Amino acid sequence: NPKACATTSLCKLATSNLNGKISWTNKIKNKGHVTEAKKRGVTCGVKKINLIKSVFTNFKANDRIKIKTSLTDLKLYNSEIDGDFGPGTEKAIKRYLSKNNISNL
Repeated sequence: NPKACATTSLCKLATSNLNGKISWTNKIKNKGHVTEAKKRGVTCGVKKINLIKSVFTNFKANDRIKIKTSLTDLKLYNSEIDGDFGPGTEKAIKRYLSKNNISNL
């Protein structure tokens, strides 16, 4: 019963460790443990992935500049146009997604 688990036990059942990277388990029998850990606000060592950052930084530098230029043209971004990801870039992309009714990643 996930609700009856102490935090240490809960985390052990809710996570997987692959090559030192801790993630939420995919085991169906332990999904309740994952849900309970998240409900308690316990990270169990799982690092949250910033999907917007991950996708943006996978583009080549010149494509990241094109994205920022487009966001500037749309008046969603007003910082330096470089290939870097920062809080301004994230806010601009979130504004774009919101304005276009695209589910926030």
